[in-house]
Amino acid sequence: RWVLVKRTDATSDWIMTTGSIGNAPLSMTISLNTTKQEVGGYGLSTIPSGFNVIEGDFNTAGATYIYMAIA
Repeated sequence: RWVLVKRTDATSDWIMTTGSIGNAPLSMTISLNTTKQEVGGYGLSTIPSGFNVIEGDFNTAGATYIYMAIA
């Protein structure tokens, strides 16, 4: 399972997941447009029909995001 997310109404990084296990949070993410190292997940959790946002990283009130998800 793989997710790519970016906030579009403010400056933000392209964030890509790099691993998950079952319904556990998507364990590692990497910022594609920076030189940052791979880090712990951004609060996303996989579910049979897609993914849930389980923390505030991609849940800002009134914000607009684009994403692509592949199971």
